[in-house]
Amino acid sequence: VVLIVDDNADMRAYLDRLLSPHWQTVLVADGEAALNATRRLHPDVIVTDVMMPSLDGFEFVAAIRNDPVLAATPVIM
Repeated sequence: VVLIVDDNADMRAYLDRLLSPHWQTVLVADGEAALNATRRLHPDVIVTDVMMPSLDGFEFVAAIRNDPVLAATPVIM
C-alpha cells in the first residue's frame, strides 16, 4: 500500500496514475487525514507533500517517527 498525501488534487491524481498500476494506492488531502490513514492502514510507503493544511509534511513525519509502531515507515517527501 502506498499512501499519497497532497492537498493539490491534480498532484494526487498524477501520482495515483503513476503508481496505481503497480501498487494499491490510498489518497488523502491533508496531514491530519494522512496521520489517521497511516495509523489505520500501516502503509508500506508514504509519498507526501511538505506544505499542507492541518499538519504540514514535517509535522506529519514527526508524528509518525514518534509512534513506535509507525516509526520505520518509509517516507518520500
